[in-house]
Amino acid sequence: MMRLLLVDDSNIIRSRIMRIVLAGALPGAQIVGLARDGAQAVMMFKAHQPDVVTMDLTMPNMDAVKCI
Repeated sequence: MMRLLLVDDSNIIRSRIMRIVLAGALPGAQIVGLARDGAQAVMMFKAHQPDVVTMDLTMPNMDAVKCI
């Protein structure tokens, strides 16, 4: 099972990706967390150890480059 963390400051985008995954577009994928910025993503990454992270480049508080 692939563990997936979705990171985007837009709730609309997070929800859209989540619906795509839940509809079966990525068989075997499990969403382990949703984060709205890089700072929250770092905490969720430590807690859930996802295999894959999708991340928006520009976000408030901590952007993707600083997060990585």
